[in-house]
Amino acid sequence: MNTTERAWAAGVYDGEGSASTYLPKQRRSRVRQIAVYQSGDEMPPPLLFRFRAAVGDVGLIHGPARASLYQWHSKRHVVVEAVGELLWPWIGEVKRAQLRKAAGEVDRTVPAQCSARWSEIERAAWAAGFFDGEGTVGLAGRPGQPAVAMSIPQASDCGVPETLERLSVSR
Repeated sequence: MNTTERAWAAGVYDGEGSASTYLPKQRRSRVRQIAVYQSGDEMPPPLLFRFRAAVGDVGLIHGPARASLYQWHSKRHVVVEAVGELLWPWIGEVKRAQLRKAAGEVDRTVPAQCSARWSEIERAAWAAGFFDGEGTVGLAGRPGQPAVAMSIPQASDCGVPETLERLSVSR
């Protein structure tokens, strides 16, 4: 599988993905899930189909929920683990921590630590995926002097988020 597409998918996952568990009614054990969310109009966004292809054509695409929210997701252990392993070399610590926590809550494991050495192409692909998932493009400036503005909003309770720090080295 193409590592550039995996790095792109990891960028999308860093921006729009999540891993968690929940306890369904009438059940004693927790269910683990992995998902990537994206809003769209009347059809699932092409980004979700590209993400699905990049992770081995596994998982399901559903939606819309709340009028325009679509998701790629899986609750199958084999899929959660395979996708986590495919993306692990490129995803940030926040998403790794989510995957670790969800795995621990259902007595499963996550991939071992790996080298953080990326090629320049993989760095650019991750940044493109992150922007595809989280970025916005719009007009800014003063009346009569419009300018194109690009941004990637992120929140953090302790300084600049790791994902934004990564962008500064992805240029």
